[in-house]
Amino acid sequence: MDTPNEKDYIDAKLHAFIERLNGEAKAHQLATDARLDKLNQTIDAGLKSVREESSTKYAQLEASFHRGQSEVIKWVVGAILASTAVSVSTIAVLLVNSAPKPPATAPAPIVIYPQPATATPAAR
Repeated sequence: MDTPNEKDYIDAKLHAFIERLNGEAKAHQLATDARLDKLNQTIDAGLKSVREESSTKYAQLEASFHRGQSEVIKWVVGAILASTAVSVSTIAVLLVNSAPKPPATAPAPIVIYPQPATATPAAR
């Protein structure tokens, strides 16, 4: 390494090697970036489909919940109306049958007519 030519030669070779490594690293980085971009697009598409599917399932679940809720309300109102009707009917029957009935007309008094006494024959 005594002469400047050797030093320049080694520097040129080292510089060329570094440039080649930088080029390969940039190419590798570009390839990796392209794969990551493709992976991001795939993930975004997958997440979008999962979002759409979950929103569809949520809408179906919500509709089923509302249907079930209306069925429960319908049955509760029906049960309340039926129990009210049964209670009122039972009370009416009990009141009608338990109260003493006044006679429709006053019964005619029983009249007993005494019979005239018969004469007893005289004793002989």
